Amino acid sequence: MLGTDHPDTATYLNNLAAAFRDQERNNAAEPLYIQSLLTNRRMLGADHPTTATSLNNLAQLYRAQERYSDAEPLLDEALSIHRRVLGADHPATGDSLNNLAGFHLEQGRYAKAAPL
Repeated sequence: MLGTDHPDTATYLNNLAAAFRDQERNNAAEPLYIQSLLTNRRMLGADHPTTATSLNNLAQLYRAQERYSDAEPLLDEALSIHRRVLGADHPATGDSLNNLAGFHLEQGRYAKAAPL
């Protein structure tokens, strides 16, 4: 048994949350995404790329719910982690840039999206 504080358990929680999100069961998905994020922060660290992925996944749920003020800081933090840990040229950093740019575009914030 891996236990609740194992990174693999966080991955399973994330995957279950994604399945709920795909079914538009957002109320079931949110606590699982949050638990996955908290576990990754605790077990892998705040600056780990997997933690950044958890931030992004929760942000995408909030984005789908139009909870933009909740999503934006998570997207910003995920991008910051990727830049700092993986560098500007890493594909995960590019994904974070794309996610944040799309977030701004869908709100008509073109000046913020363009540099990303």
